[in-house]
Amino acid sequence: MGNVGDGHLAALDLGAQMTEFQDSMSGVFNANPYDRGEVGDPTNDYPFEALVVDMDGKRRFKEDGNSHEQKFHFKRPVGRNTAWVIMDSKTSTKFFDLDEFVERTAKGDQIIQAFKADTIEELAAKIEVPAKTLTAEVERYNKLVDQGEDTDQGKDAKFLEAVEIGPFYGVLLYDGTRGIYGGIQSSKDAEVLNANGEPIPGLYASGVISSGDYLGDYYAGRQALTLASHMGYIAGKTASKKI
Repeated sequence: MGNVGDGHLAALDLGAQMTEFQDSMSGVFNANPYDRGEVGDPTNDYPFEALVVDMDGKRRFKEDGNSHEQKFHFKRPVGRNTAWVIMDSKTSTKFFDLDEFVERTAKGDQIIQAFKADTIEELAAKIEVPAKTLTAEVERYNKLVDQGEDTDQGKDAKFLEAVEIGPFYGVLLYDGTRGIYGGIQSSKDAEVLNANGEPIPGLYASGVISSGDYLGDYYAGRQALTLASHMGYIAGKTASKKI
């Protein structure tokens, strides 16, 4: 929730330029973006047996899929990238703090959004998605469960459990993408560069904010720590020569 690009924007205001390459660092879907629980994939907090749909009630990706790839299927042109996890009474027992989330929603929490209903149609009304669409997706998913193979999205058969026993739950999931790598252009001496490729006096950068020349087309976990510490050291050496 706090990753709003302050560093990028501050540098751009001072004449910095973005690198040609830009990509996001692994999306994660969390019901509470400030306090992540872990269920299923350590980077997602919903059970893989559940059904995840977009804000129109459509299933877009396998629930046990890679979290980095998953986020691209739930991008929205306006507003936050969000989705709904749909669960029946059996699967809901695997979702952390669900009763608390439902209670917080009922009390008017503006971030936590968790709803309980006796039918899928009633749940659709509460989460404001088309009832016809959500009902059709649940029915289709249950057919895939019956046949023992997810021929639509390819979820592992061991996670296929029907959504059929009420009450039903819908919980809003937030895409918790950690940041953007590529970032702004900088030199090998950690100097931030302007449009002419010249150092902006007194401005330095290290870490993923200026990683276009280091991380290529894929972010390997924890490399950001090495890049930040190494280029931070170089930035300090470069700056000390200006004193």
